[in-house]
Amino acid sequence: MTKRLKTKMTIAMAAAMLGLGQMAYADPPASVQNFTLIDQSGAAHELYSHLAAPVIVIATHVNGDKLSQDSTKSLQDLKGVFKTAEYFLLNSSTTDTRATIAAEASAQGITIPVLDDEHQQVARNLGVTQTGEAYIIDPVGWKVLYHGPVNAAAARNPDDQFLLFNAMVYAMSHRPMDQSAVEVRGTPISLAAE
Repeated sequence: MTKRLKTKMTIAMAAAMLGLGQMAYADPPASVQNFTLIDQSGAAHELYSHLAAPVIVIATHVNGDKLSQDSTKSLQDLKGVFKTAEYFLLNSSTTDTRATIAAEASAQGITIPVLDDEHQQVARNLGVTQTGEAYIIDPVGWKVLYHGPVNAAAARNPDDQFLLFNAMVYAMSHRPMDQSAVEVRGTPISLAAE
């Protein structure tokens, strides 16, 4: 059995266990503009350079925020399940600097690149408003497939089952989903006036 077939079977089994049926998109998702940002280690990351990834996952992050810390752990766990996807944390806080982002990432053992969106251009393009938000981006057409909570702690409705993990099951198996936008309850991220 090939590795690709095993991955497809794992995704299919996860979907069956979650009781997820075939769904359709509610609205066409927005395109994401290309960007290049520096992470906590000083490495540059260009979004459009990840054409080979099946999907790209970006989650919001702010230093010292409990929900950001929980979301980061959830994202690192997710990376262990869906290994071929690309993962990034996006720090668009005006109070965090690259040095403080690097210090917190080191102290918490964060291995996912934390992108410093110091000018908040990526946050504006994605529509970032708070911590706990996640975006799944399809490199074919650069569409947002999902915008919603990283985990249950970030969900506005605690009973909502369509969280990031469930959305990844669909996205990784190229199946459409009707809950492409799920409400998030997080710490507000203020965007400076342009």
